[in-house]
Amino acid sequence: MNGKDVHERARLLLDERVLGIIGDADAEWLTTHVAECEQCESAEHEMKSTIAFLRSEPVIAPTFLVSRTKVNVRIRARELQDEAERMRMVWLSVALAVIVSSATLYAGFVLYTEGWTALSGITAVLSAFALVWFWVAPAVLLLAATIYGKGELLRLSQESISGRGLGND
Repeated sequence: MNGKDVHERARLLLDERVLGIIGDADAEWLTTHVAECEQCESAEHEMKSTIAFLRSEPVIAPTFLVSRTKVNVRIRARELQDEAERMRMVWLSVALAVIVSSATLYAGFVLYTEGWTALSGITAVLSAFALVWFWVAPAVLLLAATIYGKGELLRLSQESISGRGLGND
């Protein structure tokens, strides 16, 4: 590795150390390199002093910006919560589809090997149930989740426009 590559690697590892994502082997290499290299030692010192300066400065934000940010965070949190609920519906649909597909395949196998006369009693009921659930239920569940999600987003946007979503936090 030439000198430029070594210094570039050290700079990248300094960034990783500040973010707290540096590996043990890289941290050991960086400590050794910084102790031996004046250029990288000064870069490390400059980075530390810049971070200390930025952390010492107070951040003052206008109240309207704070309020708007709180509203946007609440809206996003609600969106994520609603999406998690919709994803539960999707996973439920997938689980049902797998179960019903298995039942349908079984009924198809019985039909193929033994003919229509074999489909009596529970097998006939199971195959009819499987057909309905496999083709109809997932579509209905996903449609309902989509419609429910759009209604909630519309309600949230109306609340934020009318100012009711600002709260007194």
